[in-house]
Amino acid sequence: MTFTFRNLCNGLALAGVALILWTQTYGSENALQTEGIHPMDYPRFLIIFLFVLAILSVFKPGRDEAGSMPILTRRTVPMCLSFVLYALLFDVAGFAVSAFFGMFSCALIMGYKRYALLGGVCAAACACIWALFTYALKIPLPAGIFG
Repeated sequence: MTFTFRNLCNGLALAGVALILWTQTYGSENALQTEGIHPMDYPRFLIIFLFVLAILSVFKPGRDEAGSMPILTRRTVPMCLSFVLYALLFDVAGFAVSAFFGMFSCALIMGYKRYALLGGVCAAACACIWALFTYALKIPLPAGIFG
């Protein structure tokens, strides 16, 4: 697979992930009654940034020179698929389950092999993120199978 074709595939996959994540920011507005900045503005900004990066990677010149570090590698597509699965399972399975498996799969794709430590770190990270959103930001996260 050539460097240019890989950038095209990875860029389109990232754009698809950004579009799926964007659709997840719309839904029941009754649950998010806050004053000032809307709670979805920050995630939408990050999603727009991800989409811009995807477009830039599609139109990046495709020179595969010796010694050049590719921006997108063969791990990008499995990582994007992991993000898509996370986004699609977020409402159905809830935050805890989808975030745990999302973090775990991303670490596995990147080559991490210490499974017990990885499971503990993912569980602790999910608990911290859930507490931050629930208590500090007052944004309810989907409970899925636990609700």
